[in-house]
Amino acid sequence: MHVCHTPRKLSRKALPALVAILILAGTGTAEPPTSGRRSSPDLGTWKWNVNKTLVMTLRLKHEGDRLTGILIGNDGPEKEIQDGRYDDGKISFRVTSVAGKGEVTAEYAGVLAGTVINGGMRVYFGARPRTLPGYMPWQAKRVRE
Repeated sequence: MHVCHTPRKLSRKALPALVAILILAGTGTAEPPTSGRRSSPDLGTWKWNVNKTLVMTLRLKHEGDRLTGILIGNDGPEKEIQDGRYDDGKISFRVTSVAGKGEVTAEYAGVLAGTVINGGMRVYFGARPRTLPGYMPWQAKRVRE
C-alpha cells in the first residue's frame, strides 16, 4: 500500500503552536563542549515561550558525547529527548509526536551563548522529506531550578 504525504501549509500563527506541541513528545542527544576544561554533566534548565501562551522547559545533562534530557510544555508530562548532538556550543535535537494516524517531528538547532540558546526549528509530517522546510527562530534562556 502506497501512502502519499501531501505537504500542508500552516499560517505563521499556527506553526509555532504546532511546533510547541511537537516538542512535547521527544527525541534528542548531544555532545559536550570542547572547551578544554572539565564541564559539569548538568547542562541546566532552559525555558522559552511559544505564542506567549506555551512555556517550554528543556532539562539537559551529558555523559561524554551523549546528551540526555526531558522536554515539558506548560507543566505537562515530561518527555524524554533523543538523537541530539553537541559540538563546541552548537546543539541539535529532534522531537517526534503522534498526531492522528501519523507522526509530526520538530527538529531544533541552536548555539549556546552563555545563558541563552539561539536557534531555529522546523516541523514536518511523516517520514523526513528530502527537501526540508526552513527554520523558525527560537530562543531559550537558562534558568535556575
